[in-house]
Amino acid sequence: MLAFNGLRVQVPDTTYTVTAPITHSLCYTNNLDTLAGYQSADGAPLWIAICSGHMAACCDHAYLFDGPDATAPLLGMNSADEALAGLTFVANSGMLTLRLESDATVSCATDGFDPLTWIVGLDASSVECQPLGITEQRGSPFNLYPTLADDRVTISVPSSSNGGGLLQLLDLTGRTVVVQHIGTGSTAVGTASLRAGVYVALLTNDAESTSRRFEVMH
Repeated sequence: MLAFNGLRVQVPDTTYTVTAPITHSLCYTNNLDTLAGYQSADGAPLWIAICSGHMAACCDHAYLFDGPDATAPLLGMNSADEALAGLTFVANSGMLTLRLESDATVSCATDGFDPLTWIVGLDASSVECQPLGITEQRGSPFNLYPTLADDRVTISVPSSSNGGGLLQLLDLTGRTVVVQHIGTGSTAVGTASLRAGVYVALLTNDAESTSRRFEVMH
C-alpha cells in the first residue's frame, strides 16, 4: 500500500496469476493509492465481480483497467458515494488492474463502510458472489421463477413442504431488502423497486432454511 501524495502510481504492487477463482477483501484506509494486478496463464479473458463494498463520495475511487497497469484502457470506475456490489467486468486482454485510491479523510477503516470484496476468475460462473453469510441450498422444495426478473418473482412452495415460512430477499452484501411471511402455493413478490443486480431469496421455517438465486434487470 502506498501513501497518496499526488503522484499517481501506474504499476501494480502485486500481480496474481489466475488459474482458479481468487477472492480478495479490503477495508480500505485513508491516504491510499494501491494497485493489484491479475493475469490469466494463457491469455484468456478475466472476469471480475465486485461482491460488496462502498467508497466515500469524495474523493475515494476504484478503477478497473483492461491490461497490465493503470495506463491500459479503462473498464469502469465507481460513481460518487456508490455501493459497488453487483458490478461485473470482463478484461479481454487476459490482464486486469484494479486501482484503489483515497484522500486523507473518510474511509472504510475510519467510518465503518462495508469492506470491498471482489472475485477474479476465468468465466462468469467462477465469479458468482454469494450474500455474506449465506450459502445457496437447493435441497428443500421451493421454486422461484423467473430467475431473470423485472417487476416480480414468484415463489412456489408445494403443499407437501413444511408450510412456507419467513421469506427474505437479500442483496450481495447480505442486506435484507424485502421480508414477508408466505404460505404454501404461489406467492408473487414485487421487485420493481430493487436495483438491478443479483439477489438471493431465503425461506426460513422451523425445519430448515433454503435459498435460491435470481437476478433483477429493469
